[in-house]
Amino acid sequence: WIYIGLLRLHLLIPSSPIDPGKKPAAKVNQLNWLLKSIRSNLLSYRLHFGLSYGDFSPDSPMTRQLLLQSKHTSIKRDNQEKKIIERPTNSPHFSELFREVHQFCRTTASVTNVLSLLASIENNSSEFNFRSQEVNWQCSASSFCCRLSTCYSMYEDITIPIANEIRSIQRGLRELALANNTQSKKFIEIV
Repeated sequence: WIYIGLLRLHLLIPSSPIDPGKKPAAKVNQLNWLLKSIRSNLLSYRLHFGLSYGDFSPDSPMTRQLLLQSKHTSIKRDNQEKKIIERPTNSPHFSELFREVHQFCRTTASVTNVLSLLASIENNSSEFNFRSQEVNWQCSASSFCCRLSTCYSMYEDITIPIANEIRSIQRGLRELALANNTQSKKFIEIV
């Protein structure tokens, strides 16, 4: 649980302070501009052909190509419109969420921090010490997940997967700590 959770968490970290929910809207705007350009070219070609030869809807390779481009661009635009995520106007800026997630992953959930905690649990370095470190880590992770779900509920497409991976790490650390605690008690009973 720990290694997979760490890997997934660090892969889920947003790579840019720009809201990924706004990316499809920008693509739709770009595709609308492209569609207008294609339709404008088609109209000018039809007008030119009509004024030159008297046929305002020619069936030529050029018109077929422009109509095909227009159709494909419309399909792409429709697909991107389905992906647009509308956020409430009172939602916090995505850059704040970006900053907090990166801060958490640089400190509490850093690979070195989690692996050193894992090593101290596995090496059974003074039971109280590793137990208190594990409990502190669990509390920090739980409070961060709680903060994600309350303060950034508008970004659930990002916060829910991140919180799930943090919980995977929590589960792995807790299971390992409990297993080592049980093993050390059995060892003491044998001796």
